[in-house]
Amino acid sequence: MRVLTNECISVALKPAEGSQYHYDISSQTEIHLEVDDKKVDNINKTDVGANYDIGKDSAGNYLLHIKYDKIHLYSKNGENEKDIDADNSGFSIDPVEKMLEY
Repeated sequence: MRVLTNECISVALKPAEGSQYHYDISSQTEIHLEVDDKKVDNINKTDVGANYDIGKDSAGNYLLHIKYDKIHLYSKNGENEKDIDADNSGFSIDPVEKMLEY
């Protein structure tokens, strides 16, 4: 017989002040359906790169500074296709892509 108890395990991240981390996050989803003789094809792709700098304030609290170095979003819904890339924001006429300029 196994007895279960209410024990709690604590896990904490304690990064060193001044440390830096880089994460690349990529995801893709595809949906292909046929309902009542109608086809639905959706594709969504996301590529994001983020740099994290760890600091501390005067009270000892962690400060997390995030700077994105890559944002690329792609979606296709049937015939409608959208491709947004922050690298193109400086010369883009797309208002959403223009907002990604840094």
